[in-house]
Amino acid sequence: MVTTLKPECNPRASLEIGGEPPVEVRELVAFCPRCKTLEALHFTGDHLLRNPKFSQRCGGIYHDCGAKEPCRLYRFS
Repeated sequence: MVTTLKPECNPRASLEIGGEPPVEVRELVAFCPRCKTLEALHFTGDHLLRNPKFSQRCGGIYHDCGAKEPCRLYRFS
């Protein structure tokens, strides 16, 4: 189980922003302990890319179902 926001780097994924060098994009699976939702989330560094169903606060990723406990994060293998 991975619960850190420092996921393994996926060298094949990158995001080019306005002519700047590509930014590494990492993909993790989030599991909500309250409603059991599984969803792939994308990160740049330690930051969650915009996602309407999940938010990042206090060092954790939270689902919008109202869970008080942060989601568990897993790497793809």
